[in-house]
Formats: sequence, C-alpha cells, structure tokens
Amino acid sequence: MGVMSEWDYVRVFCKCEMPYNPDDLMIQCEECSDWFHPSCIGMTIKDAKKLEHFFCQSCTAENGKIAENSHEATAQSEEKQVESKRRRR
Repeated sequence: MGVMSEWDYVRVFCKCEMPYNPDDLMIQCEECSDWFHPSCIGMTIKDAKKLEHFFCQSCTAENGKIAENSHEATAQSEEKQVESKRRRR
C-alpha cells in the first residue's frame, strides 16, 4: 500500500467535478464558497457576469435563501412572496 501525498489529490469543483481551468468562467456561492460553471447550473456566461450575489441550489434549498439577482430568483418565487405578504394583513 502506497502513501498518498498532496500530489495524488486534484481538487475538483462544480457539479461536474472537474479540476479548475483558468479558461472557464466560474462563479462562487456566497454561502458554501463552492465554485460552479454557469453552464452546469443552467446559466449563460452573460447572465453569470451580471450577478451581484449567487447562492447555489444546495444552499438555497437548505436555508430558504433567494438572493437578489441570483439564478434561483424567478418571477414565480417573487409572486409567492407578494402573496404571503398580502395574507398577513
């Protein structure tokens, strides 16, 4: 049995579990600090560059967070928030 050194482990990122490539744009989740390729989370590079805040799907599901300008923030979820505010009155 051999001894594993730091050179035997290549750190991988994103859902696709690929090593970092400086030629590929990646965006970082503000909650877990993981990095994602826009294409792997259903975004275009153009959209990813416009983001002010990004929370990955796992963190959004765990914490119920929907950040402004996040790819998770959809018109449908915004409508639900408006409906719940109306019910409280």
